[in-house]
Amino acid sequence: MKNVIQIIFGFLIFTSCNQESNSKNEYESKDKESPIENSIDSSLTISGINEEDFKIQKSSDTISYIKQLYEGIDGKNIAFDTSSFKSIKARIKFDFSFVQYTIDDNPAYPISYSKQSQWKQLNRVEDEIEIPDFNGNTQNIRVHELLGYSNFEELNNSFNQDFTTIKQESFKEQSEFYRNLIQNKSRYEECCPEYITQAEKFLKTKITDFNSIDDLGLELYYKSMVIEVTGKLRNGTNFKRIIIEK
Repeated sequence: MKNVIQIIFGFLIFTSCNQESNSKNEYESKDKESPIENSIDSSLTISGINEEDFKIQKSSDTISYIKQLYEGIDGKNIAFDTSSFKSIKARIKFDFSFVQYTIDDNPAYPISYSKQSQWKQLNRVEDEIEIPDFNGNTQNIRVHELLGYSNFEELNNSFNQDFTTIKQESFKEQSEFYRNLIQNKSRYEECCPEYITQAEKFLKTKITDFNSIDDLGLELYYKSMVIEVTGKLRNGTNFKRIIIEK
């Protein structure tokens, strides 16, 4: 009986030590992965931006740049340290919508319509990946060119296939806005009587009289972009990072 107890006690000690060893190895493995993960995130940076213009949120494999002002990350470049990567490539897709213009004193605001583009590969130049430029303020390829359109007007006209949906929403939004303006027209009678005239004219117009996106006072913009960066590190480890701007 004494021998049996000794055997059981010895087995328990061995098991406990083995579990401690496995636990130690697991933590050591995580510690070894951490510098790799950190090197990826520190290497992939957006050049030429003021980080104060964005609310930046990071998760495991995603970094989101939430615009606080008008300027976004379009037209900028993703810089990376070539010594960290064996291979790297990136692709992008956009979510498009329109902003609605009304009177001059009322800032344009987005309507709820949205439509996503297809994924498109991004151009790499040495140690940078170029993000397309929506408005053409930089030397980077324009968004419409990347998507296969010869000019911005072609891209804008491509949404005509959804014109009925867009028109219904825009007309409803403007009707509500201009009816509210007329109900409170005393606010504009002295400073801006032209706004009252503009409202009255719109409310007399039928929805069938609007035949284009421009007629509706809409302007195309991208409401968000998603960039997927993938590749292989120098040590052979595959990686993926997602960059979102919205």
